[in-house]
Amino acid sequence: MKERRMVLKAVKAFHTLAWFTIEACMVYILYSGIRGQSDRRAGLAASVVAGETLVFAANGFRCPLTAVARNLGNC
Repeated sequence: MKERRMVLKAVKAFHTLAWFTIEACMVYILYSGIRGQSDRRAGLAASVVAGETLVFAANGFRCPLTAVARNLGNC
């Protein structure tokens, strides 16, 4: 049981890190758009956001980590 709680905390930490990274990419895309300039970082940020969108859509518009957390005992 203790191991499951530790794994659940790791899943939640990974989710938080992923969410923050994706949101930071989105902010950078908006910032680049407002500046009217594009660079490789904006392309990379757009790729991260597009990849996350594809994963989200492929999973029925639900976060795939929700099922993992639920299986670990998070209600």
